Amino acid sequence: MAAPRILSFAPFGLFRVHHQLDAVVGTSLRLRGAEFALVGCDGIYKNCDVLAHSGDNWERDCAACTNAGRQFFGQFQIPTFQLRQCLQLSDWEEARQWASTIAESDYQNASFQGYPIGDWVISSIFSLFRITHDGLSDPEVIKVFHQYLINGFVTIRAMTRIIQQYQPTGMLVFNGRYAPYRIALELGKLVNIPVVTHERGYADDTFFLFENYSAIQNQPTRDCYQYWKDIPLKETELQRVSDYMNNREAGRDSNFTPFVTYTTEYDEARYRLRIPDGKRIFVVFTSSEYEVAYCDDFKTPLPQLEVIQRLIDVFRDRDDYLVIRHHPYLAGNPSSQPDRIFLNKVFRDSASLPHNVRLIMPSEEMSSYALFWIADGAISFFSSTGLEGLFRGLPMACFEQSRFRDGIPFHLKDFSPDGLSTLVDTLLDYRAQFGVHDLQRLFRFQYAVIGRLSLKFKSFGFKDTFDFDLRFQSTDQLLPGHDEILDRLCNHFLLGSSLHSTPTSADRDIDASGESQTLSNQLQAIRQFRTDLDLRAQRFRSTRIEPKLCVIPIQSTSIATSPSFDWIQHSRHKNISFTEGTPSSYDQYSDLLSKLKKVVEKCSDEYCVIADSRVSYTECFASHGIDTLMEEKHRELSGVCFGMWFVDNQQEIITGLFSKRSPGTSFELAKAHYPPGLEMPILLSRVLFRTSRLLDLLNSLQSYPQDNESLTRGLFDILNSGQFFCTVAQSVVVRS
Repeated sequence: MAAPRILSFAPFGLFRVHHQLDAVVGTSLRLRGAEFALVGCDGIYKNCDVLAHSGDNWERDCAACTNAGRQFFGQFQIPTFQLRQCLQLSDWEEARQWASTIAESDYQNASFQGYPIGDWVISSIFSLFRITHDGLSDPEVIKVFHQYLINGFVTIRAMTRIIQQYQPTGMLVFNGRYAPYRIALELGKLVNIPVVTHERGYADDTFFLFENYSAIQNQPTRDCYQYWKDIPLKETELQRVSDYMNNREAGRDSNFTPFVTYTTEYDEARYRLRIPDGKRIFVVFTSSEYEVAYCDDFKTPLPQLEVIQRLIDVFRDRDDYLVIRHHPYLAGNPSSQPDRIFLNKVFRDSASLPHNVRLIMPSEEMSSYALFWIADGAISFFSSTGLEGLFRGLPMACFEQSRFRDGIPFHLKDFSPDGLSTLVDTLLDYRAQFGVHDLQRLFRFQYAVIGRLSLKFKSFGFKDTFDFDLRFQSTDQLLPGHDEILDRLCNHFLLGSSLHSTPTSADRDIDASGESQTLSNQLQAIRQFRTDLDLRAQRFRSTRIEPKLCVIPIQSTSIATSPSFDWIQHSRHKNISFTEGTPSSYDQYSDLLSKLKKVVEKCSDEYCVIADSRVSYTECFASHGIDTLMEEKHRELSGVCFGMWFVDNQQEIITGLFSKRSPGTSFELAKAHYPPGLEMPILLSRVLFRTSRLLDLLNSLQSYPQDNESLTRGLFDILNSGQFFCTVAQSVVVRS
């Protein structure tokens, strides 16, 4: 009988943190008598997920990736097919000729000889540019998409030849979503080769293993839960779920770097949103649209923003409050672009919000964990916040297409106004009925995900999240009997045994009374915590005052329109006034400073903002700024600086500044990034000042050279010094 032959597809050499699994499993299989080979990349992709941000340095970075893969796999002496070696010049010419025949508007449907190449590579396009189908017409997207079609074509050619030559009985593929990996997965499935995909698991130092599914598809999670949903959890398993949930809030145990590190005091959250005591709160947690676009499993009858707009209409005539918490990832970070298309829609929709709707923008530092405790009902369309809210006794609903739906009791089905209104009522009323059975479903589902699907190898794992960690001293430790999960995966390839454990007769005989008692105690603790929190929140609110914010409007010399103060209508902070005798014109910045000084000297309000006519503010600007300055630890601050979005006349985002992605750490860098953002009136407008300190600032600027450039640079340096000012969320919108 011929030995099993396993083929690993591992083109991205810099993905060693993931491909350590391929290397160790391949070595282990060879020790067990199987044949194992891998497919590497020797630089055939000009554009790929590794080179997404390389720009003109793509050749250097490509070579580094290729060399990293060769060096890493070389130490295991694994036979390797290089993609380029399996291609001919005619393949490249045919690929380019084929791609040139596809209309730019039809790239997503591009197909060759029955291979839906456009569909197989589009997920990478979405993640590279942080877009959905709405963004495919962008010229830069079209350019890269065109190259991805060529990449897909030649990958199919090379992999088809490799599969025909090697005749694998099984395949091992990372992720199954990124463009080349998706192609390897689909090609294996087409010729009935079992394909095991792997990805980092949901808990620290764990991996997912799926067969014939990509790492983002829903079915493996649902299958696992169905196997185990009727099996009571042991005390150690219940404790593991509790620890995991608490760790997540602390930014640990997610097997990834937390996107946000800030916290919000639970007892301050309602006040920060300026929601009166006694009003019920309904929260909607959104997900990144481009992540939803990755997979057909996530296709919903309506997009998130359309559901939100309908919910806003439902709440227009209600006494309850609706809070919309947009996912922090939408604002971007140093390595990821903001989702501009999504944010553009949010900005447009925010102009007509009723008084009882609060909009938490992605960059606003409001923790979802605080919202769980003040809410009475919630929707989490796709994300794990649905599970985390339930853990804290919050009734939750989700899309039926969510990976987490089996752990969440209510699902979005009827999107009519009456249907959504009924769902809102059901969730708001259900908090009093929330019971042990709800926690039981949650705990069993969550343990299925982190304790049964998320597998920990003894031989290797993650070091500092993004680095590989080989934990064996010799290959003898990769023989059977040393690593239970490694043995299981090898036996799956060799013997066809299951990748995951299934319930035994002993599991089915577990007494459920212990689980019920533990969850009953958990429920009582939740109820008591909520009661105590309500009292603490009321006491906190009773100590707060609503100081007046003075707005000093100035007319920009570069735009003819009058200042717009529509933002005040939607401001959470309502105690706002305007000064008289504000500067309506100025020739030089020095002239503006003199006029501002006269106005500020007459201002008796504790806080103020200079509002250029090109500027508007999100609803949290005034409340967030004042709340920050009123904190004891910030008593010495002169003001709070906010990040900025720049929009064109169509209210489309051009760029951002003073944000995670574009921090503006120096005057030169900020000016190079977006010169209009460095006008002195704009810089002044991004700050909520203590009025007395603003006067000090204006006086200090008189010591600088009085030309516009020097004054702007001086103001920039003062605001960015970190000594008297702090920078927070992007809440300033500048019409450019």
